Amino acid sequence: MASVEEDKLLKLKGVSSITLNTNYLVQQKDTLSSSLLWHAHFGRTNYESIRIMGQQGIKGLPIVPRKLTPCNACILGKHHKKSFQNSTSRATRKLSFIHSDLCGPMPIPIANGNKYILTFINDYSRMCWVYLLKEKSQVSDVFKKFHLLIKNEAQVNIGTIRTDNRGEYTSHVFEKYLEENGIKH
Repeated sequence: MASVEEDKLLKLKGVSSITLNTNYLVQQKDTLSSSLLWHAHFGRTNYESIRIMGQQGIKGLPIVPRKLTPCNACILGKHHKKSFQNSTSRATRKLSFIHSDLCGPMPIPIANGNKYILTFINDYSRMCWVYLLKEKSQVSDVFKKFHLLIKNEAQVNIGTIRTDNRGEYTSHVFEKYLEENGIKH
């Protein structure tokens, strides 16, 4: 690719990805208005900014009318997700309600080649236990060790465990263990 230096700026000669992208957008003219094409080309820049760019000498920009309806992508981008309602049901004693989740696999293994992070959070005190796992299949065994720790240290049985019901929490072995120990899931 050849280049020319103009006013301390090196300009490349040839076809650039911007030119190819612009050509693609121009070919789509029959489906979208020219203003909407440039609006999309500039990453959903508002129409007033496109109008100002045209006035400041950027060639090839369309004359943008004053009244344009927003595009669908901009409308959707301004939507807000409705907040969750505050939960009125909180645990009334320690360890009666445990939240658990498994995060991973991590793209880069963490300490000692672990790829997963397993958390247990006490709903009453918000105390959190974190375990690092090499395999997803270790969840059941780690929970059994966690449950034993709770029984020995706090001398309390876990009442309910809340999970996202993914495969690591719905195995027959795990469900059987919960049932045998009177833990709701």
